[in-house]
Amino acid sequence: MANTDRMLNVDEALTRVLDGFAPLDPVRVGLQHALGLVLAEDVVAPHDVPYKDNSALDGYALRASDVQGATVGSPAKLTVIADLAAGRTAEVFVKSGEAVRIMTGATIPQGADAVIGFEDTDRLDWGKLGSDPQSAKDDNSIVGITESIQAGNAIRRAGEDIRQNDVSIASGAMVTPGGIGVLASIGYTNISVHPRPVVSIVPTGDEIIEINKPMSSGKVRNSHAWALEALVRSAGATPYRTSIVSDDIQDVRDALFEASENSDLILTIGGVSMGDYDLVKTVIGEEQLDFWQVLMKPGKPLVMGRINDVPILGLPGNPVSGLVVFELFGRPAIMKMMGYTDLQRICVKATATFAIPGGDGRRMFARVLVDQLDGEFVCKPTGDQGSGIMSSMAAANGLAIVPEDIQGIAVGETVLVLLLT
Repeated sequence: MANTDRMLNVDEALTRVLDGFAPLDPVRVGLQHALGLVLAEDVVAPHDVPYKDNSALDGYALRASDVQGATVGSPAKLTVIADLAAGRTAEVFVKSGEAVRIMTGATIPQGADAVIGFEDTDRLDWGKLGSDPQSAKDDNSIVGITESIQAGNAIRRAGEDIRQNDVSIASGAMVTPGGIGVLASIGYTNISVHPRPVVSIVPTGDEIIEINKPMSSGKVRNSHAWALEALVRSAGATPYRTSIVSDDIQDVRDALFEASENSDLILTIGGVSMGDYDLVKTVIGEEQLDFWQVLMKPGKPLVMGRINDVPILGLPGNPVSGLVVFELFGRPAIMKMMGYTDLQRICVKATATFAIPGGDGRRMFARVLVDQLDGEFVCKPTGDQGSGIMSSMAAANGLAIVPEDIQGIAVGETVLVLLLT
C-alpha cells in the first residue's frame, strides 16, 4: 500500500496517473470503424493516386500546340476522333489537328498534353443545363477551340496526390474523415489501430437510485454515472455503466473485481472520502493503492490504484467534483490508452469578468462560459460553484484555473481557461 499521508498537487497526480497507462495493443478494424482511432502502422500506398493522368474538366483532350493563338473570332478547328466518359480509356492516339471529347476523371489519351473546357469552345451548348449532347443535330466531328492553353492544362497527373510506396498516413496519426478518404483511395479495407478502451463506471452508495425510480427523502438519482458515461464516450472510449453498488464492503469488493474482468479502466463514483461508508478506497487499499487526495478544488478525494491489475480511478461522489476530476485525469488516461500523444485539452487566456476566489492552497477550477469580445477571450461564471451544482457544469464550456499559490483572480485580470469543447 502506497504512502498516502501527503496530498499531491495536480501536476504530480497527473504524472502518477499517466505513468500507470500505456497504449493498448493494436487490433485490425474495418475502415468504417476507424474514425477517431490512432494508427498503429504506417500506411504505404500500393499505387499512385491518381492512378493515371486524367482530366480535371469536361471538355476536350488535345495538343496545346494546336490551339496557340486561338480566339473567339478565330477558333482553332480540330477533328473529334473519340468520345471518352469518366472511368473509360480509349485506344486512340491524338495527332496534330485532333481532339477527344472527354469527361472529368477520364484517362488522358495518348498524344494529348492538355484539356480545355467546353466553355472555351464553340460547343458550349453541350455543357448547358438541360441540354442533351446525344441529340445535337450539328456536326459533332469538328470542334472550334476559342482559347490558347499551355501543355498540362487541366490534367491531374498520376501520383500528384499520393505516390506509390510513399507513407500516405504515418503511424500515430488519428484517423480523420479525410484520412478515411485517403485510405479508401488506396484500397485499404482494414487497418491496424489502438482500440477504444472499455471503461467500467461503478456508482456506489445506498443513497443512489436509478433515474427512472420515484424520488424519496434522502435519495439521489444516478445522474453522476449517466453524465460520466457521456464523458467517457465523448473521449472516444466504450463505457459500461454497472448497477449501483450498496455500502457493503463485500458488495464493493465483488463489484470491482467483476468490473476488472472486462475493463481497461474502472471509474468508481463515491466511497473515496473520509466517511464511515467510504469503502471504495478501503478495497483499493487492500489491493494496490497509489495515491489518495489531490490539492485541487473541487475534486480533492481522488484515489488512484489497481484492482486485479486493472487501473482504477476512484472519483468523488459529488457530481461536479467527479466530472472535473475526469476531465483532468480520466480523459488523458483514455487518450493515452488510445495511442494519442497530445493528451490535454486546449487552454486559452481569458479576461475574467468576475472575481474568482482561490482554493485556499488548492488549485481552483471554476466553471465558466468563455466567449470572444473584440477578438479577445472573456469568461463569466455559469452559476453557483458548489460541488453539487450540476447545472453550472452543464452551462460551462471551460474551467478557469486559479493557481494554488494566489488568493484569487480579480475582475479584469487574465486567467488561464481549460476549454471543455
